[in-house]
Amino acid sequence: MQAPHLSLASTSTIRQELLKNVGLIFTCQKPTIDEEQFKTENNHLSPQNLALALAKAKAASLHSTSDIIIGADQTLSCNGQLYTKARTLDEAKHQLQSLRGQTHTLHSAIAISQADQILFSSVDSAHLTMRHFSGGFLETYLQDCGAEILHAVGCYQFEKHGAQLFDKIEGDYFTILGLPLLQCLAFLRQIKFLGT
Repeated sequence: MQAPHLSLASTSTIRQELLKNVGLIFTCQKPTIDEEQFKTENNHLSPQNLALALAKAKAASLHSTSDIIIGADQTLSCNGQLYTKARTLDEAKHQLQSLRGQTHTLHSAIAISQADQILFSSVDSAHLTMRHFSGGFLETYLQDCGAEILHAVGCYQFEKHGAQLFDKIEGDYFTILGLPLLQCLAFLRQIKFLGT
């Protein structure tokens, strides 16, 4: 019997890097769900439960009889408001201005499926406090980072320049980057996909 193959239901560069950095061999496939429609249809869910539902939907969207499929998603909430990815740098500027000086929460979820069944799912949260950065700093930040920040729900890439926006973080680094990596690895060991 052929060993199962690992597949990531995501085109996120940072999630790919996280998995590569721990030595996993996998392929990437774009999930086949309409994310915006899914969010609209599930707008009654809390940000935490929405992240979990999205991760499960992404993992389930790739059909395979033997592959182990990882789905992941992340939501951001601040003062009861759910934030979505900015579409333009102008939107990103307004979003960062609204988060400035505030503590927001990132909810990162993972779901692992095989043979069209969700075997494991988990969500973890991190709390991040943005500093009171100046308008000039924000303009420079947007110029330096460019459209790349539009791929991140908070309009920052914490692993890069985004760390300069913060005074304080509480939570797991991998959760902040959008993948509860340690939970993922623990489950892959549990099902004997990885060595113990």
